[in-house]
Amino acid sequence: MKPTKNDKPKGEFFIRSCDYGVEDDKRTIKGVIPYNSDSVDMYGTTERITPTAFNKTLADKAEVKCLLGHDVTKILGSSQAGTLRMHSEEDGLHFEVDLPNTTDGNDAFELIKRGDCRTLSFGFIPIKTQWTEIDSDHDLRELVEVKLLEISVCVAFPAYPEGNTNVRSFFKKCGTDFDEVNAILKREQLSEEDKTKLRAVVDNLEAMIRSAETDQQSNDTDNATEQKEAEERAKAEAEAKEREEQNRRARFVFYTQNQEK
Repeated sequence: MKPTKNDKPKGEFFIRSCDYGVEDDKRTIKGVIPYNSDSVDMYGTTERITPTAFNKTLADKAEVKCLLGHDVTKILGSSQAGTLRMHSEEDGLHFEVDLPNTTDGNDAFELIKRGDCRTLSFGFIPIKTQWTEIDSDHDLRELVEVKLLEISVCVAFPAYPEGNTNVRSFFKKCGTDFDEVNAILKREQLSEEDKTKLRAVVDNLEAMIRSAETDQQSNDTDNATEQKEAEERAKAEAEAKEREEQNRRARFVFYTQNQEK
């Protein structure tokens, strides 16, 4: 189900990309998450980060991590530790992170310095959004306020991966929005509406399982029928060969007897 501009903000976890790099030989990564820059078309929706998007995250001094490739076990910096620093300017959210002297930090530094990886991704939860219908098949969602969770460097293929297409297609067939379900699963407490939506997904999954089991039973029946038919054909062929052999022997005896006479 495609969200509308009147929907309440949802807790999706989004990924974006932008350029970044190292400054001279310093082990500090610097980059900018640009404001008022439209994302690529994502399932009929384009998103735009407004200049107010990160204000609350910065004001609250919320914990934000810098990760290597979205791997939560590979931490490169932290806002609370002061190794990840962020501030907002007119053009976007500027950040810099001091890379640690670790295997992950050294790997990140070399990949960025060599130019092998020049994009980054960042994850956030939208808090306030504003929808505008561009046309019947395309909406614009402006992110007015978000909760920034992490910034990841050395991400080879940022944004939504193609592997999600089948999953989103399934939820669309269920009449449910994939991102909405994903947001519900992150909540500590579920409302009755949340429970209803999750039950609908479960019901559709169970229906798929039942359908698969029915198909399997049908296939088993078809296979059994085919096997039986094959056995009957083999038996008929064997019987035909036996009759032919008997006839051949009978003809041999007949000719032999006639020759003796």
